[in-house]
Amino acid sequence: MSTDALDQIIPDKVCLHVISDSSGATAVRVLRGASVQFKECDVEISVLAHLSNVAQARAYIEREVEEGEETAVFHTIMNEQLRDSVKELLDSKGIPSVDVLGPATMVLSSVLGTDPVREVGLTLDDGVEPRYTEAADLA
Repeated sequence: MSTDALDQIIPDKVCLHVISDSSGATAVRVLRGASVQFKECDVEISVLAHLSNVAQARAYIEREVEEGEETAVFHTIMNEQLRDSVKELLDSKGIPSVDVLGPATMVLSSVLGTDPVREVGLTLDDGVEPRYTEAADLA
């Protein structure tokens, strides 16, 4: 593919959005970790924090996302009803979205045999570090 063709496909700058019922810091960390893999594009991140209802999400999308703009929303919303309503809103506008915590929470619920507390804003800072194994040590 020619350089001219690539220039037409890869946007110079893209604004990605985080919507959260807390600070949005978790989704921002995940998004930055993923976006660093795309060196040819400048990624800007905009955050809507402390969401409490879908009307706030609708107002944010209407103000921050231009129709036809290449974008996506990464969300961390613990309230299932609110998360579903935001997902429905984004789908209706053709905006791709990623539920950052939902799948991990569902798997943990299955493994642990209990439901999550679904409290907004919880963080874990217990000083306990994960146990790491270097792949090279296994060869």
